[in-house]
Amino acid sequence: MTINYTTLLALGQPVTGTESGVWGNVVNNSVTTYLDSAISGTLSLTTDANVTLTSTQGTASASNLGTTSAQYKILSCSGARSTIRTITVPTNSRAYVVMNNTTGGFGVTVKGAATTGVTVNNGEYAVVAWNQSTGDFVKLGSSAGAAAGGSNTQVQFNNSGVLGGSASMTWNGTVLTSTFGGPHNGTVGATTPASGAFTTLSASSAVTLSPASSTVTISPTGTGTVAISPAGTLTLNPTAASTINNMSIGASTASTGAFTTLSASSTVSGTGFSTYLASPPAIGGTAAAAGTFTSLTATGAFTANGSNAAVSISPTGTGTVAISPGGAVTINPSAASTINNTSIGATTASTGRFTTVTSTIATGTAPFTVASTTNVANLNASSLNGATFAAPGPLGSTTASSGAHTTLSCSGQFTSTVATGTAPLVIASTTNIPNLNASSLNGATFAAPGSIGSTTAGSGAFTTLSASSTVSGTGFSTYLAAPPPIGGTTPAAGTFTTLSDSIGNVRTIVQNSQATYTLAATDNGKHILATGTITVPASIFTAGQVITIVNNTASNLTITTSAVTCYLAGTATTGARTLAQRGIATVLCIAANTFIISGGGLT
Repeated sequence: MTINYTTLLALGQPVTGTESGVWGNVVNNSVTTYLDSAISGTLSLTTDANVTLTSTQGTASASNLGTTSAQYKILSCSGARSTIRTITVPTNSRAYVVMNNTTGGFGVTVKGAATTGVTVNNGEYAVVAWNQSTGDFVKLGSSAGAAAGGSNTQVQFNNSGVLGGSASMTWNGTVLTSTFGGPHNGTVGATTPASGAFTTLSASSAVTLSPASSTVTISPTGTGTVAISPAGTLTLNPTAASTINNMSIGASTASTGAFTTLSASSTVSGTGFSTYLASPPAIGGTAAAAGTFTSLTATGAFTANGSNAAVSISPTGTGTVAISPGGAVTINPSAASTINNTSIGATTASTGRFTTVTSTIATGTAPFTVASTTNVANLNASSLNGATFAAPGPLGSTTASSGAHTTLSCSGQFTSTVATGTAPLVIASTTNIPNLNASSLNGATFAAPGSIGSTTAGSGAFTTLSASSTVSGTGFSTYLAAPPPIGGTTPAAGTFTTLSDSIGNVRTIVQNSQATYTLAATDNGKHILATGTITVPASIFTAGQVITIVNNTASNLTITTSAVTCYLAGTATTGARTLAQRGIATVLCIAANTFIISGGGLT
């Protein structure tokens, strides 16, 4: 079956002579259905997403038209949109009717895969067709006007090619309201300044007069009141002398106010001033001023006015100056200073804390005397009883003395002058002392060693053990009766007069001379020097065991193997074998009761 398809609408074109028996299905599914959709079919697009439409093709079994087919005439867009959405369609000669019935105020753009396309505004119905000249889609016609954006009363503006609205600017037919941040340029009252009546007049920044020398007059008529009520601070700061007349600060009753300078030409009285004088603020405002006080208290530092000014606290008569802070008193002059006629700690000894204490008393007299013998923690002196660590004095006065030390170390030698017969060191611990190198051990040396294990046998580990005479003892007898492997767990070399095992010398094939003879287990590894018939018995040998048979006669002899299976080497032949005169045969056990025999003169 063969169907070709048109370029524009992908209509089926059955090839002549094909589609036998299904011609009607092909025409209905690939031509009629597609023509019906291309002329008046509607594709509903309801999702808030970009869509790509492609040309589908009908077959004998199905039309294959679906939600992404590009052959529909009408593209009906509905549902909410969060932004401008695109409908990508094939770029060939065709036209669509696009209905933008979406909500949210956004347009729908119809475009090719690599073109800009054209936008159908929110609420607009338009015919969109492919323009062969420009290689893009264009709008051929549109419904009457585009739908407004935003909500009711919102002023419309160009929002990326479509109408948009914002709650920041509304017009209800009477009042224009703007709440957006930024400048509101223009003048009230046409092109020149004019007057206006306002219920409330406010500004987010400074109000500037134009020109600069203009006068601002606030003059209510009748009994009207001018109220200046800022949420923050009201500052009146004229550059020339000014007056506030016919006005009480704080209305008709006393009230509070903050002033840089407050002065009066006569007596100032009142409960407020009494309280003020009892706990006055800074004198002179921001500048220093003189005054006499019963008590002078500061929460910060007292500062002299002028870098070289002197601060004097000089009571008259027998007055006392008391400095009694809740915390510490710090006296920290930048030059050498004195405290005269003053005892630290009154007239008797007292405690004090100092960063540095300096004594100018001459050498020969102790700068201070201490009665206590208690250790002074953290006292760091340059010498100890006139001596230093570079030139130390003797421990224990002028003669040798004893001392108890946790650790005693030196960079040179410890020297003992005690006479022979007395131990220079007495050590209670039996713990080994690493790296202690002595010239003798218990009075003996390696050239003249003492007995190992004292007067009785003892154990020891040696790399090499040799003796100039017989070595005896129960331990040696046991060792020689059952010695360990030579070389430990790995092979090692040794020199022996004779090396043998339970059979005999391992360097010799042990001989067993026999006449007529049945082999025994003890013949393993031996050669049988035979003069008569030799029999290989059953259930005696195991795999790997070998016996050599030698015919030491001038005639043939028989090797009987009737009780076992014995193969002639290189064949499958079993049974008894004949060994010629002076012949040699080797019998190798390869499994239980199974052997292979080979040799010279063997048949």
